Amino acid sequence: MLNLMVMVVVAGAPERAPLDVLVVDETGRPVSGARVGTDGPPVPTGPDGHARVRCSVGRVELSAFADGFVPTSAVVGAEATTATIRLPRGPVFHGVVHDSEGKPVAGVEVMAGSATTLTAPDGSWRAVSQLVGKQTLSCRDRSRERSWECLPREVDAPAGSEHRVDFAAHRLDATLLVTVVGGSPSDIDVTIERDGKALPTFASTAGPRYDVSFPSGRVTVTVRRASTRTPRLAETLVVKPNERLERSVRR
Repeated sequence: MLNLMVMVVVAGAPERAPLDVLVVDETGRPVSGARVGTDGPPVPTGPDGHARVRCSVGRVELSAFADGFVPTSAVVGAEATTATIRLPRGPVFHGVVHDSEGKPVAGVEVMAGSATTLTAPDGSWRAVSQLVGKQTLSCRDRSRERSWECLPREVDAPAGSEHRVDFAAHRLDATLLVTVVGGSPSDIDVTIERDGKALPTFASTAGPRYDVSFPSGRVTVTVRRASTRTPRLAETLVVKPNERLERSVRR
């Protein structure tokens, strides 16, 4: 009687010889420290911009990304042994954040596309986004000691472009509490304006209450029904710093 032993070996996808991948910028200079990968852990490039990447046989898609550059992918053929990926530089944003008196505001968080940074003691900031095209920029500081907010700005930023964006930061030192009778905060919209221009605000909700912080001074408060935009309250008043107002509206 003949006994046969059959061994079944289960392996992952077959691998090809490691690909020699070169990552360069738009001028052809090597990008050191870029991360390159397929479906496995990314491999960093060396000072010469090269990385040896293990991947499965057949056509594969390589992805490369690095700080200050726009992530890029490339498809490599089944027989290829080398590949070059060109990373475009991300758009650069810079500017100054100042208060209503023109004084610089330090330590404010600036969001520029995919990047986040803090303003320096002189109010200046700089960030490089990894996104291209239209993106929103804003700034804020909601620490316990103070609360600053800026109106968002939208910028169309191609790869490699540079943009100066200055912000006027407003201290949110007044509060309006709106109680919605017979409804919920989602039923209303609240806008705060000064001289016909919208002011930055920060809103939160709790039960039937709509709590919004805004800059003190002479303001126009408008509460509208969210569904129809019908005004439920319109009031112009002078609000002192740290003053808390309470109003109620019917749904």
